[in-house]
Formats: sequence, C-alpha cells, structure tokens
Amino acid sequence: LTSVARAIEAKLSASISGSEALTNNTFIQQWIQQGAPLDRLPEMEAAMARTQHSLQANAVFMAVHTPEGIRYHHYEKGKLQHRLMSPTSADDSWYFNYVKTGQAYELNLDSNALSSAGLQIFINYRSDNNHSDGLPLNVAGGAMNMQQLAELIRNYRIGEQGSVMLVQAGGLVDVHPDASQAGKLNLQQESAYQALLDNGWSALKERGYAIRSTTLATGESAFVGAIYIPSLQ
Repeated sequence: LTSVARAIEAKLSASISGSEALTNNTFIQQWIQQGAPLDRLPEMEAAMARTQHSLQANAVFMAVHTPEGIRYHHYEKGKLQHRLMSPTSADDSWYFNYVKTGQAYELNLDSNALSSAGLQIFINYRSDNNHSDGLPLNVAGGAMNMQQLAELIRNYRIGEQGSVMLVQAGGLVDVHPDASQAGKLNLQQESAYQALLDNGWSALKERGYAIRSTTLATGESAFVGAIYIPSLQ
C-alpha cells in the first residue's frame, strides 16, 4: 500500500506545484490588480497554455477577482473560454465552498461545463494575495485526467489476488478494479470493511495506515488494509 500511495503522491506533487506557480504568477497578479482587462486575455491564454503543457494537464483554469465579480477562465484544447461566476450557481459552488475553508489548496474530483473530458481531478490553489473583501485574487490550477490515475491504481496488485481501490472518507469508491463499480460502490454498506471504517476510520487515523482481518461476502477469510494519502484530502 505504501508504494501505491507514493506513486499517487509523486504524480500529483508536480501538478500541485505547477498550480501554485500559476495562481501566484507575478505577471498574472499584476493583470488582476489592474482589473483583469479583457484586451489582455491573449497574454493570459499564452501563460495558461505554457502551464497546461508543463503539467501535461487536460486543462488549466483561473477564477480571478475582477470589478464585475469572480470571472472564470478555462483553457482546454487550444481554446480559452471565460464567464462570470455566481454563488447561486451549482456549477460554481466548488469555488465558494473552497474559499470558505481557508486551505492553501484542495483536490476536487468533479466535472466542468466548459470541458468535454468528464470526471477530472481539479487542483484548486488560492493566491497568497487577497482582495479587500477577503477573497483571493486568484484561484487557479490544473485539471488532471482521472483515467490516468485510475489506471495507475488498477495496475497495482498485492500478492496473487489482492487489488487496490481509491476510497473517499465517506466510503464511496472512486477507483475500483472493476471500472463499473467506481462511483457506485460504498464500503459503508459492505460488512467486510467495517473494521476499517468504524468510528470514522479511527484505526487509520492513529498511524496513517491500518490492516484488519475480515470475512468476505463469499465466506473467504481475507485481510483488508488502508493507507491515508494527505495530498488527496
């Protein structure tokens, strides 16, 4: 399990660093402080294209503070699109929920109306500088292909028959060896995994990992284990 966790974190660490560099880019920060004029969008597009290439991301995005409100910019497949965001729009809830947390960054498994790529991992990174209203001048990052991460996880085997899943804190499985189970199977409803999930994964929180013996639905005895991956929280 440790080798799986390290491989996932290695894949994400470069993307997190690149997202931070985009959101705090001095050139972009100055543009935002000048009101983010639309006539300079070609320059921003060029900067976003460079970031997308360096991250090997599906897309890159910026949600910038402008006099008109928070304006979302999405660069994908050589095309830059933008629109104003609204706190009442379900499509924009990720932004307003994220900035309330005060976290430097988060990884968010989501889709986007301006993208055709389906489910992706969005790295939301807030700028060091804030507007006078307390909101960050910029929230930016890359959108990573969930399929690439899923294949990385599915290719791991533990022993002869053991397999690996990526599971949310609530028990929902994001990545499963059987792709049809991803996003549907919830381990909270599987008795074989209760020893891991009891009391909010308390066994996992104590050491960062946990291993328990259990009985599968087939009646077979087995071991189930979990390891905490901070970069995915």
